[in-house]
Amino acid sequence: MTALAQSGGFPEAPGFDDHLGLLSRDLSGVRLLALHGVSGSGKSTAIVQLLEAHPAFRDRPVNRVIGPCIDWRRLEPSAELVVVDECRAPQDLRGLVRLLRRGHRVLAASHLPLWTSVALGLAWPVLALATDRDPAKIERYLAALGADFSAERVRALCARFGATYAWVDLILDFDGGRDFDRACERFERCCRVEITPRRPARGRSRSLRPLRSGSPGR
Repeated sequence: MTALAQSGGFPEAPGFDDHLGLLSRDLSGVRLLALHGVSGSGKSTAIVQLLEAHPAFRDRPVNRVIGPCIDWRRLEPSAELVVVDECRAPQDLRGLVRLLRRGHRVLAASHLPLWTSVALGLAWPVLALATDRDPAKIERYLAALGADFSAERVRALCARFGATYAWVDLILDFDGGRDFDRACERFERCCRVEITPRRPARGRSRSLRPLRSGSPGR
């Protein structure tokens, strides 16, 4: 299984947590599977697991489109199945529409609002899910790491930053211990966090390459 993360001073991080039940879903008729969430919430890892283990996607030729700054006008995917990693700008929605109109099946990791993919369901079979709204997966992650924690502290973290493994790793690494509650308190005392909307990067990207199902991702 693909590791979600590795944290200094801790055992190897636990394997993939299928908290959305993706591997057990019938996805044979889905044209767009869009996973939405903040960075480090498991979007790309889930896509890799689908390519490795789900019968609707495994052992199939795949092209991967890598953002940001995708120049959709120059992309000509050769495979029916396309992975888009990541959608960050409104123009990426037009790119998804272009792929769907050409008959491709698309797995997308997106930072855009969930409704942007839900709306495409008016024209194609779409499954859009959020990866950053489940505090229970963070509790399982901490338990697997052998860390002490309270559910209240986990819920507070997820309410502020989303259910993201990246923030958990950052906070534990900052403290260097195994007490998550204490690490959060120390982090809050010593660090100031400002969250600002990400502006779409300028420039162009024409990255299109074959993707092997074993490629790392998260």
